Order: sequence, then C-alpha cells, then structure tokens
Amino acid sequence: MLASIIEKISGVSYAEFIQQNICAPLQLHNTKVFAELEANKKLHANHTESVFFDESKQQFFPPDSFKAFSPELAYATNAVVGSIGVSGTAHDLFLFSRALKNNQLLLTSTKKEMFTPYVLKDSLNSIYFGYGVLTGKNEFGNYVQQRDDGNNITLGYVTTVINYPLEDFTIIILANKAKSSSDIAGVLSYILYDKEVVPPYTHKQISIDTSLLEKYEGDYKLSRVARVYKKDGTLWTTIPGEPDLKMLPESSTKFFSSNKEYDWQIEFKTDAHGKVLRTYFIFNGFKKEAKKL
Repeated sequence: MLASIIEKISGVSYAEFIQQNICAPLQLHNTKVFAELEANKKLHANHTESVFFDESKQQFFPPDSFKAFSPELAYATNAVVGSIGVSGTAHDLFLFSRALKNNQLLLTSTKKEMFTPYVLKDSLNSIYFGYGVLTGKNEFGNYVQQRDDGNNITLGYVTTVINYPLEDFTIIILANKAKSSSDIAGVLSYILYDKEVVPPYTHKQISIDTSLLEKYEGDYKLSRVARVYKKDGTLWTTIPGEPDLKMLPESSTKFFSSNKEYDWQIEFKTDAHGKVLRTYFIFNGFKKEAKKL
C-alpha cells in the first residue's frame, strides 16, 4: 500500500522513485527494486536466488520447490514490492545506514519521528515499533533495528540491520536461515562490547553418575525463568514459549541439547566438594550467568 501511495504522489513507478531519490544520490550501485521469483541472470548478474530453510527437516529448499504444493506463495513472492522486493548488498545497506545517520535522507525531526517507540511489540524484551523500524533497549543500551523476518512471503531472504547510536555501531546480516540471522547479530553485538562468546564446537556425550543431577534441578532466572529438571536419567530444561530440551552430559558439570536445532548448553561451576557456585546458560554463543531461585 505504501509503495502504491508513492507511485500515486510521484507519478512514477516505485522502482523508478527508489532509483532516482535513494539509490542514485547515495551511490547504491548494487541495489534495485524488482519482483521476480527467479532472477534473470542477464539483468541481475549479482543476484542470489532465495533459498528457504525448513527448521523441522533441517534442509534448504529452492523457491521452485514451493510451486508444486503452494502456488500462492510463489505468486506472492513474484508479484510484491514495497515491504519486500528490494535487492541489495551489505555494503549498500551500510551506505544507506550512514545516510540516515548523517541526515542525507531525512531531516533530523523526521528521523526522530521514525525512531520514536510508538507501539509495544515485545513486552518481555521492551521492543517497540517505530516507523519502518524496531526500537528497543538491551544490556548494551538503546538500539534501532530494521529487520525482514524471513517469513514465507520472502521465501528465504533474511535481513537484519542493527544500530547502536551511542557508540555508532552498525551490524548488518544477510542470511537465508531465519533463526541464525538474529543469533549472529547478537553474537556480533557481544564481540563489539567485549562480552564472552562461546564458539561452536562438536559435543560428545559421556556417561556420568546420574545421582549428581539432583543438585542441578530448579528454576533459574534469565530474561525468563528457565526450569531444569531430571527425567529418564538425564537433565531437561525448558523456558516459556520454547520446547522442553533433553540435555546430554559432556562432563559431570556441562550439558548440551540433544536437539540439533537448538545450540543450548548449561554449565555448572562447582567447588572441590561438588557444591554449585555458579550456573551459566549458553545459547548460540551467548553465555549468561543465571541465578537459582
């Protein structure tokens, strides 16, 4: 609808308007508007075809595979521009971000309106809708985020741009796996702010004395409350809104998720007598201490 309003007021197509008023002045040489399911290689030599990742099957699928059982999705991707239908590169997104910061695109007053938190999106994490962006505050301070969630309409493309205005940090992620995009952006935030990140590695299950598990059971305070309990001779954990995860031991004090979709670990620091001193939850590289309730 917004793209149609632009066309009505300007008298030119949405693609022409974006090219004349944004891409050309900012020298975004690798950004353009087009609505095609299959990229025309002659017209868009640098364009990468979207790939949809099925979390349940842990497999990637080309968009053509959706035509057989879901023609409406293929049509939607092929026909829509406005909120989607703009192809670019990480470098061009950075130039666009710089233009916003330096008021090359918008007046300071207009930009303030754009970044104002108007509607609450996520009460747990204090995330709000601005105009075309999300605004929020996390452990590093205020931030502005532009994000395409990679839903079925976009069939695989996932874009995340996060800016921390106080330090002028900008993080740009282009991906074809929705879950990994936000995780990578979060890990990069941790690195920028000198927070500890746990690199991925191959976990190997071992056998331990299961009587040790009882002292690990309980509720632990993170942003949400995580519950750890013993079942079937091993630990399980759950947090609201997520499935229960079976945790396998790789040592007597460290456990990892048996579900490959979730890189979730729990680490207990103990003294010489086995008393738990600290507990850490590690999710996709983030390591956070949790207080037992």
